[in-house]
Amino acid sequence: TQADREAPLEPEDLERLAAAAFLVGDDASSIDALTRAHHGFLERSDPIAAARNAVRLAFTLFERPTVQAQATGWLARARRLFDESATDCADRGFLLCAEAFARVRANDADGAGRLFAEAAAIAARFGDRDVLALARHGQGRVLLFQNRTAEGLAMLDEVMVSAAASARRGTDP
Repeated sequence: TQADREAPLEPEDLERLAAAAFLVGDDASSIDALTRAHHGFLERSDPIAAARNAVRLAFTLFERPTVQAQATGWLARARRLFDESATDCADRGFLLCAEAFARVRANDADGAGRLFAEAAAIAARFGDRDVLALARHGQGRVLLFQNRTAEGLAMLDEVMVSAAASARRGTDP
């Protein structure tokens, strides 16, 4: 934060600032940093990184009931950026997870399950453990929502084991 006051941070550093602010509970600073990172990546003509930050903004705003329209707007922007770039990449999995989360909130467990499964397939194709963990976590929660408790808990346990093993190895889940 101090470095940002002295000179505007680059988009990658704004992503780090957003994560740090989120982890200490400063949602307003996190949202501000993500928004600035999004615009910074657009100025650099990096639509994938800009879309990634739009998805992160949507996830953050989903937790604030008074700004659901903003969360939905950021998701729409991310989808447009991914579509316009016509780039097949792991980050699309994050978008699908966010869209699935929105479906869960709208009581569409089946639709959410399909989106989480699609995100898991993308993660597997690209070998992205972060997307895979998020997608499988979502699949587990959908199974619980569908009263398929044993399957859902098994899926969540698998995600936890993967994350714990990665933490011991010093890698991301």
